[in-house]
Amino acid sequence: MKKLILIGMTLLMAAVAHSQTFAGVPLSGNVDVFRQKLTTKGFAFQKVITGGYLYKGKIANEEVDLYVMHTNKNRYVTKVAVFFPERYTFDRLVSDYEEKLAVLISKYGPTNDCFDYFKSPYYEGDGYEMQAVRTDNYRRMCVWTEGDNELFPKIIEISRSGSVLIMYENTQNMDILNKEKEELIKNGL
Repeated sequence: MKKLILIGMTLLMAAVAHSQTFAGVPLSGNVDVFRQKLTTKGFAFQKVITGGYLYKGKIANEEVDLYVMHTNKNRYVTKVAVFFPERYTFDRLVSDYEEKLAVLISKYGPTNDCFDYFKSPYYEGDGYEMQAVRTDNYRRMCVWTEGDNELFPKIIEISRSGSVLIMYENTQNMDILNKEKEELIKNGL
């Protein structure tokens, strides 16, 4: 019996040691527990949003908006979206993006795909780059579909708000969310 307990404790400790984390907080389990831990890390709750919660806090000495999303039925954490400060010039926005992308690549490895393009009539150097960003006529993003770590960013992109967005995702909990959605559709909402 003691051997069984010892083996169980060893497996539990290994699972905890390898669990997904975001800012030192495990990105798994119940969203209310995740929220409490975010608060102890200095993130301040702002409001309830559809499917989740909005927080403000600091990451790497920058003020960020943090969106925490969860499954509906089981309330498991599914995604964390980090919006960095808004930039008002295209050059500064691209520079901010490139700096953060370099850090993510050094931490999580190379991206699986990247996009960088303007939609007509916009083009780089026309003086209307920020207008293209805000009207969704410019796309710069990189995606990861796999990583060395259980938790890796899914996307880094320049958002319509003129800021860099990094999206992290718990793939197991996303599978649960998708099953919940399928069940709702199957049962006629």
